[in-house]
Amino acid sequence: MSESVSLSTSESTSESEPESDCHFDFGPKSPRIPIHRRDFTSRRDYLKRAVGPILVAGLQAVANERPSDPLYFLAHYLIENKDRFQ
Repeated sequence: MSESVSLSTSESTSESEPESDCHFDFGPKSPRIPIHRRDFTSRRDYLKRAVGPILVAGLQAVANERPSDPLYFLAHYLIENKDRFQ
């Protein structure tokens, strides 16, 4: 016996999803560099210097705390501790 199920995309819920109270301002975006002008070695070095130390510390905090929402925890850690690593 085979049972078919029909999914309708016209159904909508009257309840709207609650808006998140989590908003981050990351500042102005950097200008995009064309792919042929990118220096991959310098990008790696930049990331290693600029975000490496705080990212490692944040990931260690996630591993130690084991929060139920690790991405939110990490984002919050990075925002709250960014001045310590600049």
